[in-house]
Amino acid sequence: MSYYDYFFTEPRASELAKRRIEARKKRRLTYDCLSAIVDGERVKCNIGRHIGHAADGSMNLVSVLSGRSAKVCQGCKDHNADKVTAKIIGQQVYD
Repeated sequence: MSYYDYFFTEPRASELAKRRIEARKKRRLTYDCLSAIVDGERVKCNIGRHIGHAADGSMNLVSVLSGRSAKVCQGCKDHNADKVTAKIIGQQVYD
Protein backbone atom coordinates (compact mmCIF):
# COMPACT_ATOMS: atom_id res chain seq x y z
CA MET A 1 0.00 0.00 0.00
CA SER A 2 1.39 3.37 -0.95
CA TYR A 3 1.56 6.36 1.35
CA TYR A 4 -1.43 8.00 -0.35
CA ASP A 5 -3.49 4.81 -0.58
CA TYR A 6 -3.28 4.77 3.21
CA PHE A 7 -5.38 7.95 3.37
CA PHE A 8 -8.05 6.69 0.98
CA THR A 9 -8.94 3.60 3.02
CA GLU A 10 -11.04 3.29 6.13
CA PRO A 11 -10.89 4.34 8.87
CA ARG A 12 -8.46 7.09 7.79
CA ALA A 13 -10.67 8.42 4.98
CA SER A 14 -13.52 9.02 7.43
CA GLU A 15 -11.15 10.58 9.97
CA LEU A 16 -10.06 13.11 7.34
CA ALA A 17 -13.69 13.80 6.42
CA LYS A 18 -14.51 14.49 10.07
CA ARG A 19 -11.63 16.97 10.24
CA ARG A 20 -13.01 18.75 7.15
CA ILE A 21 -16.47 18.95 8.70
CA GLU A 22 -15.04 20.61 11.81
CA ALA A 23 -12.82 22.93 9.77
CA ARG A 24 -15.80 24.11 7.66
CA LYS A 25 -17.37 25.52 10.80
CA LYS A 26 -14.42 27.93 11.09
CA ARG A 27 -13.34 28.80 7.54
CA ARG A 28 -13.58 28.19 3.82
CA LEU A 29 -11.78 25.07 2.70
CA THR A 30 -9.44 24.76 -0.24
CA TYR A 31 -10.90 21.24 -0.53
CA ASP A 32 -14.33 22.65 -1.44
CA CYS A 33 -13.24 25.12 -4.12
CA LEU A 34 -13.79 23.98 -7.68
CA SER A 35 -10.61 25.81 -8.69
CA ALA A 36 -8.47 23.55 -6.49
CA ILE A 37 -7.20 20.77 -8.71
CA VAL A 38 -5.21 17.69 -7.80
CA ASP A 39 -1.92 17.30 -9.62
CA GLY A 40 -0.40 14.04 -8.41
CA GLU A 41 0.34 14.44 -4.71
CA ARG A 42 -0.19 18.22 -4.76
CA VAL A 43 -3.17 20.55 -5.04
CA LYS A 44 -2.92 23.67 -7.18
CA CYS A 45 -5.20 26.62 -7.79
CA ASN A 46 -6.51 26.49 -11.33
CA ILE A 47 -6.70 30.30 -11.47
CA GLY A 48 -3.09 30.78 -10.42
CA ARG A 49 -3.21 31.70 -6.75
CA HIS A 50 -0.40 30.41 -4.54
CA ILE A 51 -2.08 28.20 -1.95
CA GLY A 52 1.04 26.59 -0.52
CA HIS A 53 4.68 27.22 0.23
CA ALA A 54 6.05 25.04 -2.57
CA ALA A 55 7.91 26.78 -5.40
CA ASP A 56 4.96 26.17 -7.71
CA GLY A 57 2.44 27.49 -5.15
CA SER A 58 0.88 24.10 -4.50
CA MET A 59 -0.23 22.48 -1.24
CA ASN A 60 0.19 18.89 -0.11
CA LEU A 61 -2.85 16.71 -0.90
CA VAL A 62 -3.09 15.27 2.62
CA SER A 63 -3.16 18.79 4.07
CA VAL A 64 -6.11 19.67 1.86
CA LEU A 65 -7.86 16.39 2.69
CA SER A 66 -7.49 17.11 6.40
CA GLY A 67 -9.25 20.48 6.12
CA ARG A 68 -6.31 22.84 6.03
CA SER A 69 -6.85 25.88 3.90
CA ALA A 70 -4.67 28.54 2.40
CA LYS A 71 -4.99 32.05 3.76
CA VAL A 72 -5.44 33.33 0.21
CA CYS A 73 -8.55 31.13 -0.13
CA GLN A 74 -10.23 32.89 2.79
CA GLY A 75 -10.52 36.20 0.98
CA CYS A 76 -10.61 34.96 -2.61
CA LYS A 77 -13.45 36.51 -4.60
CA ASP A 78 -13.26 33.55 -6.99
CA HIS A 79 -13.73 30.86 -4.30
CA ASN A 80 -16.46 28.78 -5.88
CA ALA A 81 -17.31 26.00 -3.48
CA ASP A 82 -20.27 23.77 -3.97
CA LYS A 83 -22.56 23.36 -0.99
CA VAL A 84 -21.22 20.36 0.89
CA THR A 85 -23.44 17.98 2.79
CA ALA A 86 -21.93 15.31 4.95
CA LYS A 87 -23.43 11.89 5.51
CA ILE A 88 -22.44 9.45 8.20
CA ILE A 89 -23.26 5.84 7.42
CA GLY A 90 -22.14 3.46 10.13
CA GLN A 91 -18.56 4.38 10.94
CA GLN A 92 -17.90 5.98 7.52
CA VAL A 93 -18.23 9.68 6.73
CA TYR A 94 -18.95 10.97 3.23
CA ASP A 95 -18.59 14.61 2.36
